[in-house]
Amino acid sequence: YRYVPEESEFHQREGVFIICTLWLVNVLAQMGRIEEAEALFSRVTETANDLGLFAEEYDPATGEMLGNFPQALTHLSVINAIFNLEGRPSGKGRRSGRGGGR
Repeated sequence: YRYVPEESEFHQREGVFIICTLWLVNVLAQMGRIEEAEALFSRVTETANDLGLFAEEYDPATGEMLGNFPQALTHLSVINAIFNLEGRPSGKGRRSGRGGGR
């Protein structure tokens, strides 16, 4: 941790950033380590609340969601991880550049 909770002015612990774990899922899938990626993805999705929503951070010690809630960027990363696990390109093949072509 950057700050010791008892010594910080907020007296709060920090959690793990869910998006970083999802980035790892993506990398593992892209490396062909699908079983490992799927296992990690399963652990992440088990932390969602009863509506399937994720916060910015998760405290593995308490199971509490921390930070911004719901966190849109985390949800986008879930979608991206699904694409990678299913072997679909995520973002590849999109037109690059601006304007024109319509």
